[in-house]
Amino acid sequence: KKITEKEIKLKNLDMEEHQQNNSAQVAKLTSALGDLKNEYDLLQSELNEYKEQEGLLESLKQKIKEQETVEKYVRGRIDSLKVEEEQIQAQTNRLLKEFGNALDATARAVDLKLLDTVLKSVEERREENNRPEYHFASPEGLSMPSRDEILDNVTSFVQYKARRNMSRNDIANYLICITQGFITTFAGEPGTGKTSLCNILAKSLGLVQEDLVRFIDISVERGWTSHKEFIGYYNPLTKRLEPSNAEVFSAFEQLNKEAKSPYDPKQFSLFLILLDEANLSPLEHYWAAFLRNCDFDSTNNRTISLGGNTIFHLPEHLRFLATVNFDHTTEELSPRFLDRSWVITLEPTTLDENSSEEIDIHPLKISFDALQTAFAPIDNTDINMDDQMEDKWEKIQAIFSNEKCNLPIMPRNLRMVRSYINTACQCMDLSSNKTKFAPLDYALAQKILPTINGSGDNYKFLIDALLEECKIETMPISAKHLKRMQRVADKNLGYYQFFAR
Repeated sequence: KKITEKEIKLKNLDMEEHQQNNSAQVAKLTSALGDLKNEYDLLQSELNEYKEQEGLLESLKQKIKEQETVEKYVRGRIDSLKVEEEQIQAQTNRLLKEFGNALDATARAVDLKLLDTVLKSVEERREENNRPEYHFASPEGLSMPSRDEILDNVTSFVQYKARRNMSRNDIANYLICITQGFITTFAGEPGTGKTSLCNILAKSLGLVQEDLVRFIDISVERGWTSHKEFIGYYNPLTKRLEPSNAEVFSAFEQLNKEAKSPYDPKQFSLFLILLDEANLSPLEHYWAAFLRNCDFDSTNNRTISLGGNTIFHLPEHLRFLATVNFDHTTEELSPRFLDRSWVITLEPTTLDENSSEEIDIHPLKISFDALQTAFAPIDNTDINMDDQMEDKWEKIQAIFSNEKCNLPIMPRNLRMVRSYINTACQCMDLSSNKTKFAPLDYALAQKILPTINGSGDNYKFLIDALLEECKIETMPISAKHLKRMQRVADKNLGYYQFFAR
């Protein structure tokens, strides 16, 4: 029993000690928990501070953006105000200058008016003095040679004076085309002598002499759209005619006088105007005013207008020549122009070295009446082509009208070919096998073949059939063109075009 109480007492002591230890640990843990709570509160406080700072930062960023927007607007407004200021300053300066000029103008109005009158008078006299003077020889000074005399003289001049190797039939062809057509076109590669031939023909007809200048060479420029580009125009501001080219303008003034003179227009000599490199600009544009004057029979009042009330009359003896090149820098000739022009194709030529001897050949001073008598269209009732030529011409027309082709020749071209052949039969040598169809050969090559432009089976049939009819032995000019067109078409997807090379 005593042991038991002692044990109980010891156990109580152990329990008290253990309880004390537990109480100490509880106190210690409680203290640690308090420290942790304090640390938590501190961290929570710092976290709240960070959140506040983050909100403040976002607020600052938004304010910065707003400030940037305001700044951008202010800068734009400043720039706008600067521009307005410059405009106002410029306007102010202009007004001040105008005001000053107005004062000066008012002060010198009388003197300026007088000076302007004097200057205009001087300028008009200077222009008049600088313009070339074109004279027409009196009818008494011009001759009326026969057709053979004209052909012989021009042929001799071309062959011996200019040393060009050309036949008498070639010369007859040129003169017929020039006389019967309002414009004659010389076509070919650059360097084939087109321009020089035109000058030679003008000289051979007596149009370039000291006392008689009836030939003008106009160099066509790219971008021309009207005849006013090379003649002149009426200026509504100055109320005066402004020559674009003094030489050309003076020539048309003279032609206008001759057209309205009491003399018969045929009594004057021929007047030739050359459009050199004519297809640098579209001919149907800058030469449009003259296209309607190509039909001599249907156009009674042949005129052109320069604007205002200025109208130039075109006399019967005016003719145009044109040179065109075959290259990528030039404009294509329109069907409307080709229907009205003869197209003479020139091949590269060389000077005749055997004709170096100086031969004194004086060109004839002939009237236009003499040219017309020799080379103008002959009425169909007066003369007919021989049966062989007539038959060949009908076969050629039938080829164009064939249903496999269906490209009939236009009535205008039929009339021009008929007139040409009737005249050429009286002028050309038809004695050899190569020349017996010469009138038809020249006419077909220069009036009908240039209008061919297209592709397809009908064009292939046309070229093949024409080659069958136009043999190289009897119609060498046309046959050469047809063979070239056929050769080029074979390399160009079957496209047939007279001017293609």
